[in-house]
Amino acid sequence: MLDHATDAFIEVTAKDLKEAFLITANAVINLTLDQHKVEEKNEKKITAKGKDLRYLLFNWIEEITFVLI
Repeated sequence: MLDHATDAFIEVTAKDLKEAFLITANAVINLTLDQHKVEEKNEKKITAKGKDLRYLLFNWIEEITFVLI
C-alpha cells in the first residue's frame, strides 16, 4: 500500500497487467463521473513512469485524474 491520503480503495482482480490497468482506469473514471452520462468525444493516450509497479500504477491513476479535471 502506498502512503497516500485517499477517499476510496480500489481492489482489482485481472488476468494480466494490461487488464488490471484497464479495470483500474474504469474504476477511477466511474468514481469521478458517471460514464453513462458522458459522451466520448476523443481518445487520449496516457503515459506514466514509476520506480516500481506500485508507483507506476499510482502515477498512471494521477494522470487519468488530471485528464478528467
